[in-house]
Parts: sequence; C-alpha cells; structure tokens
Amino acid sequence: MISISRNERIHSIEWKRGEDVRATRVHAHAAWSLGIVCSGSTTASFGRKRLRLERGDYLAVPPGTLHLCDPDTESGFSYSTLYVGAEYSGLFPTSFGCIFSGAVDTSAADSLCERFIACRDARELAEILDRLATLLDSGLARLLEPVATIRFDVSIDDGAPSRNDRYKEYRSSLRAYGAGSSSIHQTRRIETAKALLRSGAAVVDAAMECGYYDQSHFDKAFRLYTGLTPIAYRAQTY
Repeated sequence: MISISRNERIHSIEWKRGEDVRATRVHAHAAWSLGIVCSGSTTASFGRKRLRLERGDYLAVPPGTLHLCDPDTESGFSYSTLYVGAEYSGLFPTSFGCIFSGAVDTSAADSLCERFIACRDARELAEILDRLATLLDSGLARLLEPVATIRFDVSIDDGAPSRNDRYKEYRSSLRAYGAGSSSIHQTRRIETAKALLRSGAAVVDAAMECGYYDQSHFDKAFRLYTGLTPIAYRAQTY
C-alpha cells in the first residue's frame, strides 16, 4: 500500500509512505529525497556500493543519483520518503549534496514532513530544511563517496539509447553510472511523466509526451517505478 501527500502550493514537495512493498528497479529522482525505514530492513545499492538500513535509519539521496532499494521481505517492511524538488537546491544545506545516512527519531521526522507539506513559500521551506539538517546531523553515521549523477535537463529523445550501438552505450553507461542506458532513459521518462501529472496533465497526454504509445505499457512501467498506476498517482494530487 502506498500513499502520497503533496504540498498544494509547491507541487514538487511530496511525502510518500509505503507498506509491504516490493523492491524497486534501478532509478533516480529529479528531486532530493530522504527515505526512512519505519519497519523491517532493506539494502540500498548505488552501483557496486551497498548500504544496510534497519528500522529507524534514514538515507538522504541527491537528485539524479541512481539507486536501488531491496527490502529483505515484502511483508512487514514500511518506509517514509520525503521529496523536495531540485529547483530549490539553492536552499539546501551543503551536506544535502552528498549521499548520507544515519539514525533518526521517526516521530520528529514525521512532524517535519508534515511541515514540508504545509509550508507556503521558499522562505519557510529554507527554515524547515535547516531544522531537518539539524535533526539528521544528530544521528549521522555514514557519508558515502560521491557517485555519478544523471541529468534531467535533456530531452527524452536525446537520452534514448541508439539502435546502432546499444551494447557499447550500455557498457559505457554501466561504467559511469552503475546502470544501463535503457534504465537511465526509463528513469527520465517516468520522472517527466510524474511532473506532467502533478501539473494536471491527463494520463493519456503524459503517456504520449513521454513516448509511450500503448497505455498498458505506460501503466506497467509507471507502476514498476513508483508503486502506483498513473491514474492513482494523479488522483492523489487532484
């Protein structure tokens, strides 16, 4: 089960909560994200890097960072994830540009997430980000070395793997990012679709804009990436 709360004034701020969820595919977000394990345990992967997360642990991930979260078991695993749009990166504390993790008071984190959803402007957002940084710093345990990040400020067509030399592109992408070019292309398509749906676009229009000409294909790809169908994702916005 997955639920999403969204800031009515700043649509790129989301708070996602999930219970009994499956492992996701390799993906990246156009937003900065903070994931908290509420129950159970999982392994987060960044290419060849692995990070074990138990109940009460958090993981902060900068925009464009490819990663994979693999719960030990679907049953009994739950999480909470806050997303803040990269367009507000100028307000982020410097540390938020790195991958870092540690332990956190989940009740205090939930209270701050509620404030993120209710905040009204950039000034208030900056204040809440500072409070969040203080909370995370108090339990900081691990700081990962920087990893390559993908860009989202390119057209979807430009990011598509070439048919002429897919294997070469795959190997090059795997060395640079820890994921194949097709996975990166899919990530860009779904993140673009999410932004369109948040802005009020119809599901069929978002699918066409992102190069999905078969609705069932779009539904399947979107659900594998987000845990929700496009219709369900949009319904939690409007």
